[in-house]
Amino acid sequence: MIESSTAETTESARQIQAPAKSSDLLAIYGQLLALYGEQLRVDEFNPYQSIPQLVVRSINPAFHARLWKHAVPGLKTGNTLAQDLPEGSVVLRELEVLDDQILRGVAECSRINLRHLLRRSVLGWGTKLAAATGALIALPKGVKDLIGVDVLASLSSTVSSFLTPVAVAAFVGFVLGSIVNLAMSMPKLGFVRAVDDLIAIAGAHRGVPRKE
Repeated sequence: MIESSTAETTESARQIQAPAKSSDLLAIYGQLLALYGEQLRVDEFNPYQSIPQLVVRSINPAFHARLWKHAVPGLKTGNTLAQDLPEGSVVLRELEVLDDQILRGVAECSRINLRHLLRRSVLGWGTKLAAATGALIALPKGVKDLIGVDVLASLSSTVSSFLTPVAVAAFVGFVLGSIVNLAMSMPKLGFVRAVDDLIAIAGAHRGVPRKE
């Protein structure tokens, strides 16, 4: 499996090193993600592995011993990059062959991709939905203060008894959905952030400014 992974990685590297145009930017960025993903796939300490996979591995007590031994050097030196950007030198080597203009384009692809992932995660839409829910809850009070009509009091007991369980069910569904979304999106977000950081390191080496 490792030999197959190495062959695939070599092929990806060969494609990245080919002469590039602006029309190739999306493909180059995708190849970088695939290259780094292949490198981390065979690393049992991959910080961006899926939550279910991590839970399965954590059942084995020997895994905790190996994980602690792996983490100790970074804890002693305070170097988080060794843990957050494992095998990052592989991606940095591929970025070295890109010219400055292509590197800037790839960096922009990375920023756009990260922004889109954030929007699709609970970190992006959760706050907006919470704000909208808060505004909806405060609406009856606002109507009462503005025109003096108590909306809640005007509702019949039948309607109130119906809305209460619906509201509770919606809240429970929102919480459970947010937890599932967070568990699924956090490893992916961390992985994409790691690639973005590696691109930023390569750009800083050349003096390419990073947009925040």
